[in-house]
Amino acid sequence: MGALSAAQIDLLVTLYGLPLVRILGLLAADPLLGSARVPIRIRIAAALLLTVVLVPTLPPPPAVALSGPAGWGLVIQQFLIGVTIGFVVRLVFTALEVAGELIGLQMGLGFATFIDPAHNNPVPVVTAFLTTLGFLFFLALDGHHLVITALAQSFHVLPPGRWPDGQLFMGVVQTAADVFSSGLRIALPLVIVLLFTNLALGVMTRASPQINLFAVGFALTLVVGGVMLAVQMTAIDGPLMRLFELLHTRLDQLVGEGMR
Repeated sequence: MGALSAAQIDLLVTLYGLPLVRILGLLAADPLLGSARVPIRIRIAAALLLTVVLVPTLPPPPAVALSGPAGWGLVIQQFLIGVTIGFVVRLVFTALEVAGELIGLQMGLGFATFIDPAHNNPVPVVTAFLTTLGFLFFLALDGHHLVITALAQSFHVLPPGRWPDGQLFMGVVQTAADVFSSGLRIALPLVIVLLFTNLALGVMTRASPQINLFAVGFALTLVVGGVMLAVQMTAIDGPLMRLFELLHTRLDQLVGEGMR
C-alpha cells in the first residue's frame, strides 16, 4: 500500500477535522456532556465516536487545507455553529434554574445551597432538584437523540464554508426570551401560594405583635412550600413536556425541516 500524498492527507484532515470541531463546540456548551462533572477525556472520546459515525453520511467538505488562513476560518465557523446548537439546549435547562431560584427564594431556601460542579458555584437546593429532574426527563424522552439528529442535520443545512444567516442567531435570542417566561410559568403556582402565605403571616403579625415572625414564618413557608412542591411534582410532566417541545421547535428552526 503506497504512502498518502500531501493532498490526500489534507483531504482526510478536512474530512474528519471540521465535523470534529463542530461536535466539540456542541459538547462544550451542551448541559449534559458539557458539564464539568464529565471528564474531558469522556467528552473527547464521545466527540471522536460521533465524528466517525457521522462522517460517512455528510456531504463532501470543501477542498481547503486547514493549515491555511481559509482553513482556520472554517474551523472557527464550525466551532461557533456547534456552540450555538449546544447553547440553545442549555438555555432550555436554564428555565428550570430560573424556576428553582424563584421557588427557593419564596420558600426561604435561598441560603440552602451547595457547590454544583457543573457551574462551579453555589446553587439553591431547589434549583439542583429541578435541573436533575429535567435531565432525567430529557433522557427519558430521548432528548439526546434529538440533539444528535439536529447536529447531523446541521451539516446538510449549514455545510462547512456556508455561513449562517441571521435566523440562527435570532433563534437563540428568541429561545432566551422564551426561557424566562417558561421558568416563570413553572414557578408561578408555588410562588402565588407562598405570596398569600406571607400576606397571612403579615396580617397575623399585625394582629398579634407578640408572635415571633422569624420563628413561625420560616417554618410555615418551608412547610407550605414543601407541600406545594410535592403536589406540583405530580403534574410537572406537562410543563416539562412543553419545555422540551420548545427545544424541538427551536432546533427545527435552526437546522431546517429535516428533523420532522
